[in-house]
Amino acid sequence: MFGIITAVDNERDSVLDKMTDIKTIVLYNIVFYQGFIHHTPCITAMSGVGKVNAARCSQLMIDRFQPDRIVNLGSAGAIHPDINVGDVVISTACIQHDVDLTVFGIKRGAFNERDCGFFQADPDFAGLCQKAIANSIGNEFKIFSGVIATGDQFNDSIEKKSQLFDEFGAHCNEMEGAAVAQVCALCNIPFVVIRSISDTPGNESKMLYNDYKQLASERCADFLVNLIAIIENCDSKLTI
Repeated sequence: MFGIITAVDNERDSVLDKMTDIKTIVLYNIVFYQGFIHHTPCITAMSGVGKVNAARCSQLMIDRFQPDRIVNLGSAGAIHPDINVGDVVISTACIQHDVDLTVFGIKRGAFNERDCGFFQADPDFAGLCQKAIANSIGNEFKIFSGVIATGDQFNDSIEKKSQLFDEFGAHCNEMEGAAVAQVCALCNIPFVVIRSISDTPGNESKMLYNDYKQLASERCADFLVNLIAIIENCDSKLTI
């Protein structure tokens, strides 16, 4: 079972457009859609915006459907100076940038002295994502692998984004990925977060997001189809 978590309706609907034989299961007012992409059984749900919603959806999905791996898809705002609208970031790790216990001498993003705060994506899974996106993105846009920073705010501040880049080496920021990552890490589920960039820092961020969020959603769904095809091909070779 392949798990797919999105935050908002246009992201969810773009995934559903790629699925067949869909049936729905409602758990605590979250609608889970079970079906197939190619020959692979999939489960997807729209978590809602923010870290608590994303964590809640992730845990319910793991408890009820026991996916083998989870991908979190959606849009994000660019942080890395080389990243532009339309580019794609594949997580190497995720961090919650709004966790702040620095008053106790703990690094920002971490929960205790022994914790670095980073939740590492599964490297093999991320490598398959890289291949899938490269097969579909063309030469117009770039693919980056790096840290994705998550917090409960839509961040359009150039100063704040510069701080996230300097402090965490973050490539982009959004509002759900690190929460999905934390739950998956605690449950030993391989995960990757994939973000199509919908906006860049500055006063135009909201307008750019509104203009590009649908494109970002559709492109992420295309990546997903290619990713599952690659996984199926790898699995078939292992069984020969």
